Amino acid sequence: MAKKGVSAVSGSIIPVVGEKYDYKIASWYQDTPASEKNPAKVTWELFKKRKNGKFTSTNIKKIGKSDFTFGEAAAGEIYRLEAYLYKPEGGGLIITPKPAKIPKINKVELFYVDDTKGTLFSFMEKLRARATCVNMLGKELVFTLWEDDAKGAGHNTANRAIDAKKAKVNKNGIAVAEFSLTTALLLKAAQGEADSKLEFYVTVEYYKTNRHATNNVNVNNPYPQQSQPKTTSPQTPAKLKAKNSPAEKKQPSKKEEKGIWDSFTESLSQTSDEIWDWAESLGTAVMEKSPTTPKPEGKGTSEVKKVEKPKEKFEKITGLGKEAVLYISSEIATEIKVNKSDKITSYPDYGGFNGMNEYKEGGKLYCKKLPNGKSAFPLYKMYIYRGSKIGEAVKKLKQDLENQTHENAESTILTVARHAQTNNKDYGKSGPLPPNTITSLYRLRYMQAWNHAKKESFRYRIVSDTTSNLKIVEDISKEVSSGAMTLGNRGSISIDPWKSKDLIGCVGIRASDGTNHSSYSTEIKDLSSTNYKYVYHSLNNYLETIVPELTGVYGRRGYSSNGKVIVKPSEFKEEVKVFVLVDNLPEISKDEKLFNEEDARKALRIIHDKYGKDIAVIVEKMYRLETAHFTSKQYKHCGTGGMEVFGSAPYYGWDSTTYKNHPEHTPIGTWSAMEGAGLSGKGGNVQQTNKPKTFVKLPTVLAGMEYKAEYIKRYDGNYARWFNKDNAIAQEAYRESLKGIKPRIVDGF
Repeated sequence: MAKKGVSAVSGSIIPVVGEKYDYKIASWYQDTPASEKNPAKVTWELFKKRKNGKFTSTNIKKIGKSDFTFGEAAAGEIYRLEAYLYKPEGGGLIITPKPAKIPKINKVELFYVDDTKGTLFSFMEKLRARATCVNMLGKELVFTLWEDDAKGAGHNTANRAIDAKKAKVNKNGIAVAEFSLTTALLLKAAQGEADSKLEFYVTVEYYKTNRHATNNVNVNNPYPQQSQPKTTSPQTPAKLKAKNSPAEKKQPSKKEEKGIWDSFTESLSQTSDEIWDWAESLGTAVMEKSPTTPKPEGKGTSEVKKVEKPKEKFEKITGLGKEAVLYISSEIATEIKVNKSDKITSYPDYGGFNGMNEYKEGGKLYCKKLPNGKSAFPLYKMYIYRGSKIGEAVKKLKQDLENQTHENAESTILTVARHAQTNNKDYGKSGPLPPNTITSLYRLRYMQAWNHAKKESFRYRIVSDTTSNLKIVEDISKEVSSGAMTLGNRGSISIDPWKSKDLIGCVGIRASDGTNHSSYSTEIKDLSSTNYKYVYHSLNNYLETIVPELTGVYGRRGYSSNGKVIVKPSEFKEEVKVFVLVDNLPEISKDEKLFNEEDARKALRIIHDKYGKDIAVIVEKMYRLETAHFTSKQYKHCGTGGMEVFGSAPYYGWDSTTYKNHPEHTPIGTWSAMEGAGLSGKGGNVQQTNKPKTFVKLPTVLAGMEYKAEYIKRYDGNYARWFNKDNAIAQEAYRESLKGIKPRIVDGF
């Protein structure tokens, strides 16, 4: 069989690490049809030569993009770069990256404690500053966190160095420093400021030479305002930039502009005055944001050891599978772009106004108001999971969700529009596709339908997994017109070719830049009644090439057509289930995340591994008793079993020991409601019936459970003291009340 696709690629074979290189298609195989010579459909995959001499994939794949930047660890290694339309062939360009001649800091980025990128932080959490470098293995960098509250250039007393850390560059060219933003809050409080917002910069610097440190500043002081660092007077010359260094070619840093050259920073840097290179990144800390939950394996005062669950290996699928899952994520695929003046320069999607001018999270822009009264939206990633046997696709997805990866997904990732032409405020009748969970998956079916203009089409539709939607029909050719079209309390959701401005909550398959996808771009030019269905046939045919299991779903097996765009008969003899998992849309769920039993499960896993089973059992029982088995409003809003406010912020009268050990657990506010009876009259607090009670609101369920676990240890296992610290009879009654409660979650570990 004659070969088709890319026959050769060209580009630098000795790239310098840290620099971006573009590679090109040099030639196509002679038998490749002109219609298939589309660079946007070409997959570029990077392979690495291993110790046994074989090349294996690095899992770095790009579709339609051919730029590559090799990191520090790649220097001297041998790679092979392939470009293909269908699958790797073993050829390609042999590449050997070389070290950069000049030590260089490429960038510094800010991350949350769960290692996701961010720019908006809570005062009650840590931030991680990560510098990416080249040719600097083992070099020591100085990271400085400093306040940038003063407007304009030049030094101002409102600009203060908050903290400074040093870190060495590892073999991957990465150096990381952590800063507690609680320190920044304490600094502002000590200065008599009540601002709920802090603009800050993290600057990272590398110096040409080192000298001995001065001893006049206590750099280990966690409250730097007490050391009163001195700032350089305007007459003091700025630090010199080393000759022919990267720093010499850069514009002044914000730190330089503000005159933040002080003994506090300098004493930690242990450096001379000559800067070789620097980079910086801007961030914001606010009071109202909830702190990010750290990964269980993160290091704190006591290190939590993650219990590794072995990953299952799955064989590659060839031909028709037995199951598939479409995972419509909240991961942005194509972003809204804005300029320095915060004006939109481009956006891939738009729909109805959702009631907010802008919504940002983790440095990503999820929506922004347009002058025409609509909202700009990004496109989102849709992942595909296929299984060679029943249950395997769901198992792959579940494993990837647990490990926060997509390694078991297919290589093709679709970009989708997820909003609606009118209502983008909720998931109601005309709002976006409602989210679900891995334990409540939707089903996909194929169905004949007509739009409001009475134009016929045949669509893949997302429906609830119920018999009313998927009725048993003896003649499978009639399935396409049988059954209901419901999704919970609303109508079903179709997979369409449209933008959000044309969608009533459906999902639109789009090109990566937001334009019409190539599969239907020709047919969509004619939306007449006679041609309308062929727009969908074109899109559906494309989807069936990447998810062949679609042709086996309810409604599709018995359908085929010989029209203008041919729909081929299904090869499946038995019905195949294709499921759908949907993430929520961050801006719709922004107001408050209510805690549920899954939050308790995750927290108890950590408590079990850190404090042991006995304490985890008691904590679960206490929570179940006090939260009506994780269903009370107080639990849902606060994450606790009842911590009444009887003091001032930030601890509201509760013991500060846990919060000082774990700043990430610090309360984030309060919540008020009329109190239930609870254990009133049985030795507990008397029920308050004449006015609402105010309770402590915690950032996570783990924060409340860890407080209880440390309390139990602090009082030598007397957990009943939590119920009544003085009355021995009441304590015994509390112990008895816990005996009949089963710790179902902990027992399942």
